[in-house]
Formats: sequence, C-alpha cells, structure tokens
Amino acid sequence: MAVIYLKHPVHGGKVACTDMEAAHDRALGWEDFDPNEVVSAPVPAFLSPPGTPLPEGFPGRDMLVAAGLLTMESIAGKTVEELQATPGIGKATATKILDAQ
Repeated sequence: MAVIYLKHPVHGGKVACTDMEAAHDRALGWEDFDPNEVVSAPVPAFLSPPGTPLPEGFPGRDMLVAAGLLTMESIAGKTVEELQATPGIGKATATKILDAQ
C-alpha cells in the first residue's frame, strides 16, 4: 500500500493511500511533502524571551536552557554555587560559564 503525504494551503495535511488518490488530490491543489523534513521558521518575537539568547556552544547551555535560564541576562551575576544548583552543572562547568560571560 502506498503512503503519500500531501499538504494543502487551506486544508492542511493528509495521507493518500493509492497513487490514483494522490493524482486526484494533486489535481485539486494538494502538493507532496516529506514528513521527515525539518522545517525551520523564525520564532515569533512574542515567544522569544527578552534578552540575549545563550549562544550555541556556550558552556552548559543545554542544562541552563532546561532549567529555564535562556538568556545571558538570566545568568548574569550568578555565583559558582548558584550555577551548581542547576541540575547537570558542576563546579568546572559553572566556572566555565562565568569565564564565558
């Protein structure tokens, strides 16, 4: 059985189960798409936290983000001990974070 993923600008997405069904749908404005394709779109400003986002490669970034510390401003002024309270961040990483600011 065929599995053909289609999208439409008004109706959204659907799966066609046969080539004949997909051909009919294409004639009505449906387009093929790959459901595994990663689509990147800019994050709307109202969803972005105010401040400077932690850059890629920043020490402990994944752990900081998981703890809700998303911006440089959110970690500014923190001590090694405060940073160590973040799950997954030890003394060495906390020191690297402070040095990277």
